[in-house]
Amino acid sequence: MLNENQPPIIALRQAQLEMWNSGQWQSPYYWGAFTIQGDWR
Repeated sequence: MLNENQPPIIALRQAQLEMWNSGQWQSPYYWGAFTIQGDWR
């Protein structure tokens, strides 16, 4: 996703949605702790 030149916040959200939609990793337990740190804008 970052390789597609997306902003980090968009790439993170897309990754979270893909994990949530996969079924196996749907619980926020697996993806909820990941956040953007620093000056990501």
